[in-house]
Amino acid sequence: MKKFLTSIALAPAFVLGAAEMLFNGFPADNPGAGWGGNPVIENSVLKIRSESANPVFYLAKDNWKNYRVSFTLVRRGGAYFEIYAGWRYPHFIKFSLPPVHQGKILVSRGTAGGKSEKLKECRWPQKFTAGQELKCAVTVLTEKASLHINGELVAETGSDVPFSGGIAFGGTWNSDFEVSDLKVEQLPPPPRKAVPVTDNFERPVIRNGTFFYHGKPTFMLGVNDAGNNFWEFTPDNARPPYEPNDLLTDQLDLRIAGEMGFNVNHTYTFARQVAEEYLPEMGLTHAQADLLLGSPYREHWANRFRHRDRISGMPLVVDYSLLHLFTMNDLPGRLSQAGFPADTRHDGGFMPYVPETRPGKDIYKYYFKGGAEFWLNSGKSNPWVYELFNEVQWYHSKHPENKKLFAGWLKRKYNHDLEQLRAVWGNETPKNFEAAAEPSPWTGGRMKADWMDFLGDRFVEIFQAGKAAIREVDPRPNVYFDIEIAVSSLWYEQNGIDYHKLMKTADIFGSEGGMPFGLFSGTSGNYLEDVYNNKFLSVMFFYDLARAFAGEKPIMNQESYVSRNHGALGRIPVRRSDFTTMLWFEVFHNYSGSQIYCWWKGGRNFPWKTLDDARRSGIGNPPALLNPYYYPLDTLKGIKDFSQEIARLAEIALPYPRTLNDIGILYSLPSVWRQPHAVRGDQKFAYQQQCFNWYNAFLSRQLPVGVTTEQELNERGAGTFKVIAVPNPSHIFPATRETLKKFAAAGGIVLWGENSGKFDQYGRSLPEFSPQDAGFRIVPALKDAESERNAIYRALQDSGYVSPWKIIPADAWQTHELEVRAIRRDDCDLYFLCNWNGRETGAVKFIPPLPGSRRNNSFYVTDMVTREPFAAPSGRLEWKREELRAGIFLALPSQERVLLAVSTTPAAAPGKNARTRADEQKRNSAIQRELAERLAALDAQLKAIEAEKRAAHAQARAGYQVDSAKCRALDMTGAVNMGFQDETAGDRKGGWTDQGELDARDFPTGRITLANVPFKVIDPADNDGKSCAVLAGTIKYFPTETPEIPVNAKIANLYFLHAAAWGNKSGKLFEYLITYDDGTTCAFPINGTAECADWINPQPLNNGYIAWEKKRPAGFTVGAYVTRWNNPNPAKNVKSVKAVSGGREAVPVILGITCELLTELP
Repeated sequence: MKKFLTSIALAPAFVLGAAEMLFNGFPADNPGAGWGGNPVIENSVLKIRSESANPVFYLAKDNWKNYRVSFTLVRRGGAYFEIYAGWRYPHFIKFSLPPVHQGKILVSRGTAGGKSEKLKECRWPQKFTAGQELKCAVTVLTEKASLHINGELVAETGSDVPFSGGIAFGGTWNSDFEVSDLKVEQLPPPPRKAVPVTDNFERPVIRNGTFFYHGKPTFMLGVNDAGNNFWEFTPDNARPPYEPNDLLTDQLDLRIAGEMGFNVNHTYTFARQVAEEYLPEMGLTHAQADLLLGSPYREHWANRFRHRDRISGMPLVVDYSLLHLFTMNDLPGRLSQAGFPADTRHDGGFMPYVPETRPGKDIYKYYFKGGAEFWLNSGKSNPWVYELFNEVQWYHSKHPENKKLFAGWLKRKYNHDLEQLRAVWGNETPKNFEAAAEPSPWTGGRMKADWMDFLGDRFVEIFQAGKAAIREVDPRPNVYFDIEIAVSSLWYEQNGIDYHKLMKTADIFGSEGGMPFGLFSGTSGNYLEDVYNNKFLSVMFFYDLARAFAGEKPIMNQESYVSRNHGALGRIPVRRSDFTTMLWFEVFHNYSGSQIYCWWKGGRNFPWKTLDDARRSGIGNPPALLNPYYYPLDTLKGIKDFSQEIARLAEIALPYPRTLNDIGILYSLPSVWRQPHAVRGDQKFAYQQQCFNWYNAFLSRQLPVGVTTEQELNERGAGTFKVIAVPNPSHIFPATRETLKKFAAAGGIVLWGENSGKFDQYGRSLPEFSPQDAGFRIVPALKDAESERNAIYRALQDSGYVSPWKIIPADAWQTHELEVRAIRRDDCDLYFLCNWNGRETGAVKFIPPLPGSRRNNSFYVTDMVTREPFAAPSGRLEWKREELRAGIFLALPSQERVLLAVSTTPAAAPGKNARTRADEQKRNSAIQRELAERLAALDAQLKAIEAEKRAAHAQARAGYQVDSAKCRALDMTGAVNMGFQDETAGDRKGGWTDQGELDARDFPTGRITLANVPFKVIDPADNDGKSCAVLAGTIKYFPTETPEIPVNAKIANLYFLHAAAWGNKSGKLFEYLITYDDGTTCAFPINGTAECADWINPQPLNNGYIAWEKKRPAGFTVGAYVTRWNNPNPAKNVKSVKAVSGGREAVPVILGITCELLTELP
């Protein structure tokens, strides 16, 4: 490689150093002389001569922008001379000076394939002559590039995006050029012009929790639109199995949206693209931005503009989640490469950077601001809702800057009086307020409550800062702001987001999730699948908790999952009715909008030729509405079905107040703060399970149950709730008990779990509370969930509460999976009934309350899906009071909506025949047969799959064939540094990975056989509390390696009993280093998914076995693995072995090592 040290003069503001090199070679990743040319460097003059070759000499600097390159050119011969600007191979702008005596200049650009595409020809009246000195200057300024020769502008071009990149010189065959006086100057960017924003489009407005669009209450329905994955939409998609479906052949546009029934679109914002112009303000070079904002994929920018144009005018939900998705792969490594400290990272999912310091603060600000500018497009597009954060699992910044803010927060709360703080914190009180930021961990004691309270306030500030950044560029009215929560975060003790506080400044409560359709097995181990496959009980609870947080503000599902499973068979094609059922479920749980996940094929241009190809591509991928196997095209019509149904019923179904529930389950934030540390989205917690079980006690009996929070109850009162059920929260706000007393005194009913409210939010014991006042009913704490549900229901019956409706099952059908919800208006009650049982249909007699005033004596019952009237027992369309009180016979299909109107005026469509009880009984028989036939085919496949899974499960635990007589357990006494049981998280002592009760306290000790290998696991009681060796990873204060563990034998194999925390990633987690007597060594790398994996929910290994497992009450399993090392030098004596951390996230844990000798033990 030849280098040319140039006389480049750079202004102080230029982002690069002065010493640069010109490289001979093309393309940039393959330098060398293969492209010909014979450069000679003499006295800072570059001489380029070639024969049958095309030389290119380039200065590869991706982060140059706004610069001028000037030089003197002398050319001889008949070759083109080429000047490249914005060189980011294969992208560039090229000015080609033709052979001498020709007066035209060609302007072209590089394409993804590395070829040049001609843009224009620029004529110049002067002639170029051989040997003439030409003073050349190429200027690159934002989106424009120009060429001056001898002070005269001869060519210029523009781009949709700002140019950036280095320079290059080149030529064609028979080149003969000299370049001298080379200089690069930094140019100031042109002043950023304030772009006037015109408001060209209407947007929905919020009125009392409902969206009004075009003056009418409207359910805002759309999709998560990944149509900016334009590579998914190609001519290949017009071939079978797609034909004649144009949904798969191009990105979403207004026509397709109209045909599908969409009135809103949920769009994604590419951080690297939209923040391009703000890199100086962010203090990032292009190279740093590529690391911290994600790969720019500049070749896609034009198609993203096209995508924006195709949906112009449609109300948009602007999603900012891609910052995380494009940087989540090895973010610690990215920060290191970019030159930022490791503590810049915020480990909380979809919030990658600590927002209290640069670059985090600036990245968020200009990502929000640039994204708003991109989608607003000077008023040519229509952003409506800005979703600032997506699925933040927790906000819990422990950065030193945030600790300083905490100290200031404490000063303000306690009036700069340390004694006031002492009255609350007791002996945990620091010597001064500043010292309050020193303790770690932040997981217990009285400090925890104030720390979490502070984080709730702090996140509101972060949200408001993001909102302010967007408002700098988008001042239009009727623009709203929210975040999309992660449903699992509602139970995470480390989640500092207080949604009650947040909703005082957010406009919409953004949620995620969806009801499960089909049959389900256990957790998948994948967060997204766990969300959309969750049990219907927990999904309903989350939906109703959203209402409690939102108050009177609207709720919108910004990732609505519609998916169908069949146990271990996994995902199967959805049914058309799944969409309508899911969306009506949301309406009756007080949601006012939904975007279905997700409008894409699954992430890449899958080469499908058959539906089976599409089926295989969907395994392990998120829901993809354009996958024709899982979402047959006819099923997508269910979206339009709902759109038409809700349009007819909007005036009844949508205005607030909407679905009113009588019974409220009390959600207690202080009790969530005191739960065990969360490690998985599917983890179970005692208080969480209490909430679900109490909720189910009412839901399974078709009672109108919802959720309230302590904060809502204390600030806004009980609202329409007649009953408050308190499901044994251990910690509560002291004000809650007084609020409940007042509620009961006013005639309300309180069902009080006997173990409720023992402590306040600080963990201080509250005075003994034995509510004996009228309205209180004590519910005993019972270990058996069913017995507890029965006790809760008995307490409700004893309280005198009467349900507004009654359900009587036909033929002894079990109704515990039947849901009934109601929206009651003056003259029409609208009911949603859904049998969520995936294996059974059913029939009931439904006895509703009478709608309208007491004067009404005639009523009408209508199926609002088919718009058919139900005939009264008398045969007439009008139902009398006594007929309604006798009940309406209803057939209930499996997992399909029933919409029933009971009104004082007719609601059926004209010309529809009345449905009699006999008709409904025939319908019930028909849907039973249809379901049985459908399940029979699926169950046949399921049986085979379950057999395969049982075999795979056994194989993953089969163990090694070992000669036990030759095995000797190594003595690890001198290598272990931790025990198995940990009392206090983060105190650098105790057991396992120092994460509190998330430990291995039940791991067996002594001589045990695991994976057929005999091990000796040290009993910590016999070894000063030490039993295992734990090495550094995410937790840095552990040692990086163990001491040498003696072997001193000729061995055939070593067997390692180990595990890892944070061990789910592939690649080297750690290694064992084996040392022979002659001093040579052999490394045995331990790779994720091969020789070891995470100790929580053990996964099969490629080179090892799951050796030990234990189910925890929280719902997850813990375990350990055994893997074998085959000695490649059995003739050599092995002296010792040690474990060495891989220096990554994994925290290795070594529990035992056994060697298998070449000969039997004596």
